[in-house]
Amino acid sequence: MSINNKLLTFLERQLGPSKRYTGEEHYFKCPLCQRADNKKKLAIKLDPNAKDKDGNSIYLHWHCWRDTSHKGTNIFQLLKKIKVGPEIYEQLKNILGKGTGLQNFDNVIQSLQNDNRKPYAKVRGLPEEFFPLSTVRDNPHYKNAYRYVIKDRGLSDEDIFKYNVGYCETGKYSGYIIIPSYDDDMNVNYFIARSFYNSPVKHKNPPFKKDVVFNEIFVNWKEPIILCEGGFDMIAIKRNAIPILGKYIQKNLKLKILKNNVKDIYIALDKDAIKDSIKIIEEFLRNDINIHFVQLTDKDPSKLGFNSVWKLIKQSIQMDFRGLIKLKLQTK
Repeated sequence: MSINNKLLTFLERQLGPSKRYTGEEHYFKCPLCQRADNKKKLAIKLDPNAKDKDGNSIYLHWHCWRDTSHKGTNIFQLLKKIKVGPEIYEQLKNILGKGTGLQNFDNVIQSLQNDNRKPYAKVRGLPEEFFPLSTVRDNPHYKNAYRYVIKDRGLSDEDIFKYNVGYCETGKYSGYIIIPSYDDDMNVNYFIARSFYNSPVKHKNPPFKKDVVFNEIFVNWKEPIILCEGGFDMIAIKRNAIPILGKYIQKNLKLKILKNNVKDIYIALDKDAIKDSIKIIEEFLRNDINIHFVQLTDKDPSKLGFNSVWKLIKQSIQMDFRGLIKLKLQTK
């Protein structure tokens, strides 16, 4: 993933979805205008070679076309105005690195830590102890968490960054990998917590309702969607995958599918969940949606990996009521 792609993903995580206009200028909804409409008026230059008429660099300059007082020559200024926590600056530091003309990372972070104003809050909805794995720490907990997601779960550094995968060293979720879920307004609405040590409790549910569309920010309702079981399955499938966080469809997810007139759904639940798959197939066949049943092996998508699971998805069977009866007979 290029620096610009990482940077755009980072900015969209803080500001919401963007729209690209010319070159590497992207427009976002301005967080300083506090307007209810969805018009994207905040322009940010992502081109490190961009110059103004006097030949000065305007890399990461930002300005709002609606309110001309909302502008700055440095992306740090905007982040400070929207009161992000110091860990966000650390993420930006890791993305940009050296040689970009923005090398005052440590000074900015230090000034935040020494700021006498009210402390910056963590991302609402995540555990206070949450720390992103995209920001390197030199301690055994970080190394064990990173090794678990890379070696045991097959994630890449791009996956870690894109989905903001993190972990906790202390607190209720100490020793757990955290996969956040963001709604279409970029708010955390749920998260998955999975132990990366040999804990007898592998999963811990957050104190939120599970009735969400997990990571809706990555869902394109105009394209076929793939229903899977868990967060690691979603990351392995990558493209338009939605974990149902269990064995049945939550009400909100079903309503979103119907409201957005989704044409095709692929069911990719684990092999031991055929009866649950049948219930989902029945549910959506009644609504004239094309349902494709993905016949998984003994391994779930997160164990199969991207290439193998997509081979099975492409070989999936489109279901009708005759096929549904055959599938039911297989479970007896």
